[in-house]
Amino acid sequence: MLRYQKRWLRLGERIHPFEYKKRYPKCYQAFDILRNNKPVTTFNSRLETAFIEEKWQDALSLLQTRPGELARRLDFLLRNHEDRSIVIESFQTVTNQIATPVLLQLISHFEHRHQMDELRVFFPKGNVAKAFAIKNELPKIKKSVCQTVVQICEQALIDRFAQLPVLGKVYIDEQLHSFPVPFSQRSANKSLRQLTRGSRLPIPAGDTVRFFIWWKEGVINREPTGDVDLDLSAVMYDAEWNYLEHVSYTNLKSDKYQAVHSGDIISAPNGASEFIDLDIPSVLKYGGRYIVVSVLSFNEHPFCNIPECFAGWMIRQDAASGDIYEPQTVQDKVDLTANTAISIPAILDLGSREILWTDMSLSRQPSWCRGNNIENNQKGMVLIGKALTSLNKPKLDRLFKLHVQARGEEVSTPEAADTVFSVELGITPFEVDAIAAQFLV
Repeated sequence: MLRYQKRWLRLGERIHPFEYKKRYPKCYQAFDILRNNKPVTTFNSRLETAFIEEKWQDALSLLQTRPGELARRLDFLLRNHEDRSIVIESFQTVTNQIATPVLLQLISHFEHRHQMDELRVFFPKGNVAKAFAIKNELPKIKKSVCQTVVQICEQALIDRFAQLPVLGKVYIDEQLHSFPVPFSQRSANKSLRQLTRGSRLPIPAGDTVRFFIWWKEGVINREPTGDVDLDLSAVMYDAEWNYLEHVSYTNLKSDKYQAVHSGDIISAPNGASEFIDLDIPSVLKYGGRYIVVSVLSFNEHPFCNIPECFAGWMIRQDAASGDIYEPQTVQDKVDLTANTAISIPAILDLGSREILWTDMSLSRQPSWCRGNNIENNQKGMVLIGKALTSLNKPKLDRLFKLHVQARGEEVSTPEAADTVFSVELGITPFEVDAIAAQFLV
Protein backbone atom coordinates (compact mmCIF):
# COMPACT_ATOMS: atom_id res chain seq x y z
CA MET A 1 0.00 0.00 0.00
CA LEU A 2 2.91 2.35 0.68
CA ARG A 3 3.94 2.10 -2.98
CA TYR A 4 0.64 3.71 -3.95
CA GLN A 5 -0.05 5.69 -0.78
CA LYS A 6 -1.94 8.59 -2.38
CA ARG A 7 -4.27 6.27 -4.27
CA TRP A 8 -5.10 4.32 -1.14
CA LEU A 9 -5.73 7.51 0.80
CA ARG A 10 -8.18 8.66 -1.87
CA LEU A 11 -9.93 5.31 -1.64
CA GLY A 12 -10.08 5.66 2.14
CA GLU A 13 -11.91 8.97 1.72
CA ARG A 14 -14.69 7.04 -0.01
CA ILE A 15 -14.97 3.82 2.03
CA HIS A 16 -14.35 5.36 5.53
CA PRO A 17 -12.33 2.48 7.07
CA PHE A 18 -12.21 4.18 10.49
CA GLU A 19 -15.98 3.66 10.81
CA TYR A 20 -15.42 -0.11 10.62
CA LYS A 21 -12.59 -0.27 13.13
CA LYS A 22 -14.04 -3.20 15.10
CA ARG A 23 -15.37 -5.11 12.10
CA TYR A 24 -12.19 -4.83 9.99
CA PRO A 25 -9.33 -4.15 12.45
CA LYS A 26 -6.54 -4.99 9.97
CA CYS A 27 -7.98 -2.62 7.38
CA TYR A 28 -8.24 0.10 10.03
CA GLN A 29 -4.64 -0.50 11.11
CA ALA A 30 -3.35 -0.27 7.53
CA PHE A 31 -5.13 3.02 6.82
CA ASP A 32 -4.07 4.40 10.20
CA ILE A 33 -0.42 3.82 9.25
CA LEU A 34 -0.92 5.43 5.84
CA ARG A 35 -2.86 8.44 7.04
CA ASN A 36 -0.68 9.25 10.04
CA ASN A 37 2.68 8.29 8.52
CA LYS A 38 3.42 5.84 11.30
CA PRO A 39 6.64 3.81 11.07
CA VAL A 40 6.30 0.46 9.35
CA THR A 41 8.69 -2.23 8.22
CA THR A 42 8.68 -2.04 4.43
CA PHE A 43 9.73 -4.55 1.81
CA ASN A 44 12.85 -2.55 0.98
CA SER A 45 13.89 -2.16 4.61
CA ARG A 46 13.55 -5.92 5.19
CA LEU A 47 15.49 -6.60 2.00
CA GLU A 48 18.33 -4.21 2.82
CA THR A 49 18.56 -5.64 6.33
CA ALA A 50 18.90 -9.13 4.86
CA PHE A 51 21.68 -7.90 2.58
CA ILE A 52 23.55 -6.15 5.40
CA GLU A 53 23.30 -9.22 7.64
CA GLU A 54 24.18 -11.47 4.68
CA LYS A 55 21.03 -13.53 5.12
CA TRP A 56 20.93 -14.43 1.45
CA GLN A 57 18.18 -17.03 1.64
CA ASP A 58 15.89 -14.53 3.38
CA ALA A 59 16.69 -11.99 0.67
CA LEU A 60 15.96 -14.47 -2.12
CA SER A 61 12.68 -15.53 -0.52
CA LEU A 62 11.63 -11.89 -0.29
CA LEU A 63 12.64 -11.12 -3.87
CA GLN A 64 10.75 -14.10 -5.23
CA THR A 65 7.56 -12.38 -4.10
CA ARG A 66 8.48 -9.51 -6.44
CA PRO A 67 9.96 -11.11 -9.58
CA GLY A 68 10.66 -7.78 -11.29
CA GLU A 69 12.74 -6.63 -8.33
CA LEU A 70 14.62 -9.93 -8.33
CA ALA A 71 15.46 -9.39 -12.01
CA ARG A 72 16.80 -5.90 -11.29
CA ARG A 73 18.88 -7.17 -8.36
CA LEU A 74 20.20 -10.23 -10.20
CA ASP A 75 23.62 -8.77 -11.02
CA PHE A 76 24.09 -7.70 -7.40
CA LEU A 77 23.12 -11.15 -6.14
CA LEU A 78 25.44 -12.96 -8.55
CA ARG A 79 28.31 -10.69 -7.48
CA ASN A 80 27.81 -11.21 -3.77
CA HIS A 81 26.18 -14.59 -3.10
CA GLU A 82 28.78 -17.29 -2.54
CA ASP A 83 26.61 -19.94 -4.25
CA ARG A 84 25.52 -18.52 -7.60
CA SER A 85 23.60 -21.69 -8.51
CA ILE A 86 21.08 -20.95 -5.75
CA VAL A 87 20.57 -17.44 -7.11
CA ILE A 88 20.04 -18.75 -10.64
CA GLU A 89 17.58 -21.42 -9.45
CA SER A 90 15.58 -18.82 -7.53
CA PHE A 91 15.53 -16.56 -10.58
CA GLN A 92 14.47 -19.37 -12.92
CA THR A 93 11.39 -20.15 -10.82
CA VAL A 94 9.92 -16.67 -11.42
CA THR A 95 10.94 -15.82 -15.00
CA ASN A 96 7.41 -16.51 -16.24
CA GLN A 97 6.25 -13.59 -14.07
CA ILE A 98 8.86 -11.08 -15.29
CA ALA A 99 7.82 -8.56 -17.96
CA THR A 100 9.09 -9.08 -21.51
CA PRO A 101 11.03 -5.77 -21.67
CA VAL A 102 12.88 -6.63 -18.46
CA LEU A 103 13.84 -10.09 -19.75
CA LEU A 104 15.14 -8.57 -22.99
CA GLN A 105 17.21 -6.05 -21.04
CA LEU A 106 18.64 -8.85 -18.91
CA ILE A 107 19.65 -10.75 -22.06
CA SER A 108 21.45 -7.71 -23.44
CA HIS A 109 23.09 -6.91 -20.10
CA PHE A 110 24.43 -10.39 -19.36
CA GLU A 111 25.52 -11.07 -22.94
CA HIS A 112 28.06 -8.27 -22.58
CA ARG A 113 28.58 -8.36 -18.80
CA HIS A 114 31.86 -10.30 -18.91
CA GLN A 115 33.40 -7.77 -21.34
CA MET A 116 33.69 -5.09 -18.64
CA ASP A 117 32.87 -1.98 -20.67
CA GLU A 118 34.57 1.27 -19.71
CA LEU A 119 31.36 3.05 -18.67
CA ARG A 120 28.05 2.23 -17.05
CA VAL A 121 25.15 4.24 -18.46
CA PHE A 122 21.88 5.08 -16.71
CA PHE A 123 18.71 6.60 -18.12
CA PRO A 124 16.59 7.86 -15.20
CA LYS A 125 12.85 7.99 -15.67
CA GLY A 126 11.37 11.34 -16.61
CA ASN A 127 10.41 13.57 -19.47
CA VAL A 128 13.91 14.88 -20.20
CA ALA A 129 16.20 12.41 -21.95
CA LYS A 130 19.31 12.71 -19.82
CA ALA A 131 21.86 9.93 -19.50
CA PHE A 132 24.32 9.51 -16.66
CA ALA A 133 27.59 7.65 -17.16
CA ILE A 134 30.05 6.49 -14.53
CA LYS A 135 33.24 4.46 -14.64
CA ASN A 136 32.55 0.73 -14.65
CA GLU A 137 34.08 -0.69 -11.47
CA LEU A 138 31.80 -3.71 -11.06
CA PRO A 139 33.45 -7.02 -10.08
CA LYS A 140 33.63 -9.56 -12.88
CA ILE A 141 31.09 -12.35 -13.33
CA LYS A 142 32.14 -15.52 -15.16
CA LYS A 143 31.07 -15.78 -18.77
CA SER A 144 29.51 -19.21 -18.13
CA VAL A 145 27.27 -17.75 -15.42
CA CYS A 146 26.20 -14.91 -17.71
CA GLN A 147 25.42 -17.36 -20.52
CA THR A 148 23.22 -19.41 -18.19
CA VAL A 149 21.18 -16.33 -17.31
CA VAL A 150 20.81 -15.45 -21.01
CA GLN A 151 19.59 -18.97 -21.85
CA ILE A 152 17.03 -18.91 -19.03
CA CYS A 153 15.65 -15.55 -20.19
CA GLU A 154 15.51 -16.65 -23.82
CA GLN A 155 13.65 -19.83 -22.98
CA ALA A 156 11.15 -17.92 -20.84
CA LEU A 157 10.44 -15.58 -23.76
CA ILE A 158 10.15 -18.42 -26.28
CA ASP A 159 7.64 -20.19 -24.02
CA ARG A 160 5.68 -16.95 -23.67
CA PHE A 161 5.69 -16.10 -27.37
CA ALA A 162 4.59 -19.64 -28.26
CA GLN A 163 1.17 -18.80 -26.81
CA LEU A 164 0.66 -16.10 -29.48
CA PRO A 165 -0.80 -16.65 -33.01
CA VAL A 166 1.45 -18.39 -35.54
CA LEU A 167 3.54 -16.08 -37.76
CA GLY A 168 4.11 -18.59 -40.57
CA LYS A 169 7.19 -18.08 -42.71
CA VAL A 170 9.15 -15.05 -41.53
CA TYR A 171 11.81 -12.85 -43.14
CA ILE A 172 14.04 -10.78 -40.83
CA ASP A 173 16.18 -8.03 -42.36
CA GLU A 174 19.72 -8.14 -40.93
CA GLN A 175 19.72 -4.30 -40.87
CA LEU A 176 17.34 -4.48 -37.91
CA HIS A 177 20.40 -5.14 -35.76
CA SER A 178 20.98 -1.37 -35.98
CA PHE A 179 17.67 -0.58 -34.25
CA PRO A 180 17.08 -0.99 -30.50
CA VAL A 181 13.85 -2.43 -29.15
CA PRO A 182 11.44 0.47 -28.37
CA PHE A 183 10.68 0.09 -24.67
CA SER A 184 9.58 3.57 -23.64
CA GLN A 185 9.24 6.73 -25.71
CA ARG A 186 8.21 8.89 -22.76
CA SER A 187 11.12 11.32 -23.16
CA ALA A 188 11.42 11.14 -26.96
CA ASN A 189 10.87 14.29 -28.99
CA LYS A 190 8.58 14.19 -32.01
CA SER A 191 10.53 13.33 -35.17
CA LEU A 192 10.01 12.92 -38.91
CA ARG A 193 10.11 9.17 -38.39
CA GLN A 194 9.42 7.59 -35.02
CA LEU A 195 12.90 6.50 -34.03
CA THR A 196 14.11 4.76 -30.91
CA ARG A 197 17.03 6.38 -29.14
CA GLY A 198 20.20 4.52 -30.11
CA SER A 199 19.09 3.67 -33.66
CA ARG A 200 21.85 3.68 -36.27
CA LEU A 201 20.88 5.00 -39.70
CA PRO A 202 23.07 4.53 -42.79
CA ILE A 203 24.31 7.75 -44.37
CA PRO A 204 23.18 7.79 -48.04
CA ALA A 205 25.59 8.34 -50.92
CA GLY A 206 27.05 11.83 -50.92
CA ASP A 207 30.07 13.64 -49.52
CA THR A 208 28.44 16.57 -47.71
CA VAL A 209 26.25 16.41 -44.62
CA ARG A 210 24.21 19.52 -43.87
CA PHE A 211 22.87 19.96 -40.33
CA PHE A 212 20.24 22.58 -39.70
CA ILE A 213 18.09 24.14 -37.00
CA TRP A 214 14.97 26.25 -37.34
CA TRP A 215 13.28 28.25 -34.60
CA LYS A 216 10.80 31.06 -34.23
CA GLU A 217 10.06 33.34 -31.31
CA GLY A 218 6.51 34.11 -30.27
CA VAL A 219 4.11 33.70 -27.36
CA ILE A 220 3.94 30.74 -24.96
CA ASN A 221 1.15 30.65 -22.37
CA ARG A 222 0.36 34.30 -23.18
CA GLU A 223 3.93 35.32 -22.38
CA PRO A 224 6.28 36.60 -25.13
CA THR A 225 9.48 34.62 -25.43
CA GLY A 226 11.63 37.66 -26.10
CA ASP A 227 14.89 37.16 -27.98
CA VAL A 228 15.87 33.50 -28.32
CA ASP A 229 19.45 32.83 -29.41
CA LEU A 230 20.00 29.22 -30.51
CA ASP A 231 23.37 27.99 -31.72
CA LEU A 232 24.09 24.97 -33.89
CA SER A 233 27.46 23.30 -33.31
CA ALA A 234 29.39 20.27 -34.53
CA VAL A 235 32.37 18.87 -32.62
CA MET A 236 34.84 16.46 -34.21
CA TYR A 237 36.64 13.68 -32.31
CA ASP A 238 38.97 10.87 -33.32
CA ALA A 239 38.27 7.16 -32.73
CA GLU A 240 39.41 7.46 -29.08
CA TRP A 241 37.20 10.49 -28.43
CA ASN A 242 40.07 12.94 -28.39
CA TYR A 243 38.93 16.44 -29.35
CA LEU A 244 40.02 17.61 -32.82
CA GLU A 245 38.04 20.74 -33.68
CA HIS A 246 34.58 22.27 -33.61
CA VAL A 247 32.48 24.41 -35.90
CA SER A 248 30.11 26.85 -34.22
CA TYR A 249 29.40 30.58 -33.92
CA THR A 250 32.82 30.89 -32.24
CA ASN A 251 34.62 29.13 -35.10
CA LEU A 252 32.69 29.57 -38.35
CA LYS A 253 35.14 27.72 -40.59
CA SER A 254 37.56 24.90 -39.97
CA ASP A 255 41.24 25.44 -40.76
CA LYS A 256 41.77 21.72 -41.49
CA TYR A 257 38.49 20.25 -42.62
CA GLN A 258 36.01 21.36 -45.22
CA ALA A 259 33.45 22.44 -42.64
CA VAL A 260 31.62 25.74 -42.46
CA HIS A 261 28.93 27.40 -40.33
CA SER A 262 26.28 29.64 -41.94
CA GLY A 263 26.71 32.37 -39.31
CA ASP A 264 25.36 33.34 -35.90
CA ILE A 265 21.74 34.51 -35.62
CA ILE A 266 20.80 35.92 -32.22
CA SER A 267 17.02 36.35 -32.56
CA ALA A 268 14.22 34.98 -34.72
CA PRO A 269 11.01 37.05 -34.54
CA ASN A 270 10.05 35.83 -38.02
CA GLY A 271 11.85 32.50 -37.85
CA ALA A 272 15.52 31.75 -38.53
CA SER A 273 17.87 28.92 -39.48
CA GLU A 274 21.49 28.03 -38.97
CA PHE A 275 23.41 25.44 -41.00
CA ILE A 276 26.66 23.52 -40.83
CA ASP A 277 28.12 21.78 -43.88
CA LEU A 278 30.69 19.03 -43.34
CA ASP A 279 32.69 17.30 -46.04
CA ILE A 280 32.98 13.66 -44.95
CA PRO A 281 36.16 12.71 -46.89
CA SER A 282 38.09 15.68 -45.48
CA VAL A 283 37.16 14.80 -41.89
CA LEU A 284 38.24 11.19 -42.41
CA LYS A 285 41.49 12.33 -44.03
CA TYR A 286 42.55 14.15 -40.87
CA GLY A 287 41.67 11.29 -38.52
CA GLY A 288 38.15 12.30 -37.52
CA ARG A 289 35.58 9.63 -36.72
CA TYR A 290 32.83 10.98 -34.47
CA ILE A 291 30.93 14.23 -34.96
CA VAL A 292 28.62 15.32 -32.15
CA VAL A 293 25.83 17.62 -33.30
CA SER A 294 24.38 19.90 -30.65
CA VAL A 295 21.88 22.73 -30.32
CA LEU A 296 22.50 25.14 -27.45
CA SER A 297 20.32 27.94 -26.18
CA PHE A 298 22.89 30.70 -25.58
CA ASN A 299 20.63 32.64 -23.20
CA GLU A 300 19.44 29.34 -21.66
CA HIS A 301 15.86 29.69 -22.88
CA PRO A 302 14.34 26.17 -22.54
CA PHE A 303 13.33 24.51 -25.80
CA CYS A 304 9.89 23.72 -24.36
CA ASN A 305 9.19 27.47 -24.21
CA ILE A 306 9.93 28.14 -27.88
CA PRO A 307 6.86 28.04 -30.17
CA GLU A 308 8.69 26.42 -33.11
CA CYS A 309 12.02 24.65 -32.90
CA PHE A 310 13.47 21.67 -34.73
CA ALA A 311 16.79 20.25 -35.91
CA GLY A 312 17.69 17.83 -38.66
CA TRP A 313 20.14 16.74 -41.31
CA MET A 314 20.32 16.16 -45.05
CA ILE A 315 22.86 14.70 -47.44
CA ARG A 316 24.31 16.47 -50.50
CA GLN A 317 26.64 15.43 -53.30
CA ASP A 318 28.46 18.71 -52.59
CA ALA A 319 27.76 21.82 -50.54
CA ALA A 320 26.78 23.99 -53.52
CA SER A 321 24.19 21.61 -54.97
CA GLY A 322 20.44 22.24 -54.69
CA ASP A 323 18.44 24.63 -52.56
CA ILE A 324 19.05 25.27 -48.87
CA TYR A 325 15.96 23.23 -48.02
CA GLU A 326 15.12 20.36 -50.33
CA PRO A 327 12.47 18.18 -48.67
CA GLN A 328 13.53 15.09 -50.58
CA THR A 329 17.09 15.35 -49.21
CA VAL A 330 16.08 15.75 -45.53
CA GLN A 331 16.84 12.41 -43.88
CA ASP A 332 15.45 13.08 -40.41
CA LYS A 333 14.41 15.94 -38.17
CA VAL A 334 13.37 16.20 -34.54
CA ASP A 335 11.25 18.77 -32.72
CA LEU A 336 13.14 20.19 -29.74
CA THR A 337 10.60 20.33 -26.91
CA ALA A 338 12.50 19.28 -23.77
CA ASN A 339 12.77 21.42 -20.66
CA THR A 340 16.48 21.98 -21.18
CA ALA A 341 18.84 24.34 -22.98
CA ILE A 342 21.20 21.80 -24.57
CA SER A 343 20.19 19.11 -27.06
CA ILE A 344 22.30 16.45 -28.77
CA PRO A 345 20.03 15.10 -31.53
CA ALA A 346 22.59 12.91 -33.31
CA ILE A 347 26.17 11.64 -33.49
CA LEU A 348 27.87 10.80 -36.78
CA ASP A 349 30.04 7.69 -36.82
CA LEU A 350 32.09 8.16 -39.97
CA GLY A 351 33.92 4.88 -39.36
CA SER A 352 30.73 2.92 -40.07
CA ARG A 353 29.13 5.75 -42.10
CA GLU A 354 26.12 5.85 -39.83
CA ILE A 355 24.17 8.44 -37.88
CA LEU A 356 23.44 7.47 -34.30
CA TRP A 357 20.05 8.88 -33.30
CA THR A 358 20.56 10.12 -29.74
CA ASP A 359 17.77 12.65 -29.03
CA MET A 360 19.52 13.52 -25.76
CA SER A 361 19.58 16.50 -23.43
CA LEU A 362 22.56 17.67 -21.43
CA SER A 363 22.89 19.61 -18.20
CA ARG A 364 25.15 22.64 -18.52
CA GLN A 365 28.58 22.28 -17.00
CA PRO A 366 29.43 24.95 -14.40
CA SER A 367 31.68 27.63 -15.91
CA TRP A 368 32.83 31.14 -15.16
CA CYS A 369 32.59 31.87 -18.88
CA ARG A 370 29.66 33.83 -20.18
CA GLY A 371 27.11 32.00 -22.27
CA ASN A 372 25.98 28.48 -22.96
CA ASN A 373 28.31 27.22 -25.69
CA ILE A 374 30.45 24.33 -26.91
CA GLU A 375 33.57 25.43 -25.04
CA ASN A 376 31.73 25.27 -21.71
CA ASN A 377 30.19 21.83 -22.28
CA GLN A 378 33.03 19.67 -23.63
CA LYS A 379 33.25 17.30 -20.68
CA GLY A 380 29.57 16.38 -20.75
CA MET A 381 29.52 15.96 -24.52
CA VAL A 382 32.47 13.55 -24.54
CA LEU A 383 30.91 11.49 -21.76
CA ILE A 384 27.57 11.29 -23.55
CA GLY A 385 29.31 10.45 -26.82
CA LYS A 386 31.37 7.63 -25.33
CA ALA A 387 28.37 6.24 -23.49
CA LEU A 388 25.95 6.23 -26.41
CA THR A 389 28.34 4.88 -29.03
CA SER A 390 29.22 1.90 -26.81
CA LEU A 391 25.77 1.30 -25.34
CA ASN A 392 24.50 -2.29 -25.41
CA LYS A 393 20.73 -2.35 -25.85
CA PRO A 394 18.40 -5.17 -27.01
CA LYS A 395 18.05 -5.08 -30.79
CA LEU A 396 14.95 -5.65 -32.90
CA ASP A 397 16.42 -8.53 -34.90
CA ARG A 398 16.98 -10.47 -31.66
CA LEU A 399 13.41 -9.86 -30.50
CA PHE A 400 11.93 -11.01 -33.81
CA LYS A 401 14.19 -14.10 -33.94
CA LEU A 402 12.86 -15.16 -30.54
CA HIS A 403 9.33 -14.83 -31.90
CA VAL A 404 10.31 -16.96 -34.91
CA GLN A 405 11.76 -19.66 -32.65
CA ALA A 406 8.49 -19.73 -30.76
CA ARG A 407 5.90 -19.45 -33.53
CA GLY A 408 7.34 -19.31 -37.03
CA GLU A 409 9.85 -20.47 -39.62
CA GLU A 410 12.60 -18.14 -40.86
CA VAL A 411 13.13 -17.78 -44.62
CA SER A 412 15.88 -15.99 -46.55
CA THR A 413 13.80 -13.73 -48.83
CA PRO A 414 10.83 -11.42 -48.21
CA GLU A 415 9.04 -12.86 -51.25
CA ALA A 416 8.82 -16.27 -49.58
CA ALA A 417 7.56 -14.89 -46.26
CA ASP A 418 4.11 -14.57 -44.71
CA THR A 419 5.47 -12.01 -42.22
CA VAL A 420 8.22 -9.50 -43.05
CA PHE A 421 10.34 -7.52 -40.60
CA SER A 422 12.58 -5.03 -42.39
CA VAL A 423 13.62 -1.40 -42.62
CA GLU A 424 11.38 -0.68 -45.61
CA LEU A 425 8.86 -3.55 -45.96
CA GLY A 426 6.29 -5.15 -43.68
CA ILE A 427 6.75 -4.25 -40.04
CA THR A 428 9.46 -1.58 -39.86
CA PRO A 429 11.43 -0.24 -36.86
CA PHE A 430 9.54 3.04 -37.17
CA GLU A 431 6.23 1.38 -36.19
CA VAL A 432 7.06 1.76 -32.52
CA ASP A 433 3.51 1.49 -31.16
CA ALA A 434 2.72 -1.66 -33.17
CA ILE A 435 5.95 -3.35 -32.05
CA ALA A 436 5.25 -2.56 -28.41
CA ALA A 437 1.66 -3.80 -28.62
CA GLN A 438 2.24 -6.99 -30.61
CA PHE A 439 5.76 -8.17 -29.80
CA LEU A 440 6.55 -6.97 -26.27
CA VAL A 441 3.60 -8.71 -24.61
